[in-house]
Amino acid sequence: MDEQLTGPRRRAGAAALAVLTAASWFLWTGWAVVVPGGTSYAAWQVAATVVSAVALAVLAPRWLPGWLVVLVMPLSFTAAWVLTARTVDDSGLWAVGAVLVLLGTVAAAAVLVPLGVALRPRSHATDRRSA
Repeated sequence: MDEQLTGPRRRAGAAALAVLTAASWFLWTGWAVVVPGGTSYAAWQVAATVVSAVALAVLAPRWLPGWLVVLVMPLSFTAAWVLTARTVDDSGLWAVGAVLVLLGTVAAAAVLVPLGVALRPRSHATDRRSA
């Protein structure tokens, strides 16, 4: 049975979510091709990144409060994106991209996390109270 984590386990869960979220960027796009003016990613790399992040956003609310997932995922994904974008952009436009990535991940989390909360298994205590 899935239950919400509390105390130190919640902090550990949030840290694990941050690492997994950043990994969803690094693992799939770690071998991007640097081209003049930026970086080029294959469509499958972007798709795999999106699928990984969506899975995390929908599954994480089983163990963590939705508000925490909405806070952690956009920040850690954007931080991972910034670490790669800054290294290949001499123009400074990576900062604009970072704002756009943050806004996009917040919007995605705002849609996906409530879906994950709605799909969260109900506990037996909740079932007994409603009967």
